Amino acid sequence: MPKLTHPFRTPFLAKPTHCITVLKACGSIRFLEMGEEIHEEVKSKGLLGKTLSLGTTLVSMYAKSDSVSFHALVIFDDMFNLYGRN
Repeated sequence: MPKLTHPFRTPFLAKPTHCITVLKACGSIRFLEMGEEIHEEVKSKGLLGKTLSLGTTLVSMYAKSDSVSFHALVIFDDMFNLYGRN
């Protein structure tokens, strides 16, 4: 998989809201490779547990890319474990 080499990579993806914006664009244009790389960045920085919107955007990105895969199911399970147990 090619690495994300855009100049905004590290500083831009430092906040969950920025990741959400880029992931929405990836889903809209079906750019799964970039979305997967951003997903890896999100995991490595521990951002998934900071906002529910980031998790739902990841699931949506995978769905729009016709790739409701194991990754999307894992994200959904993680979100349930973090937010769904009332």
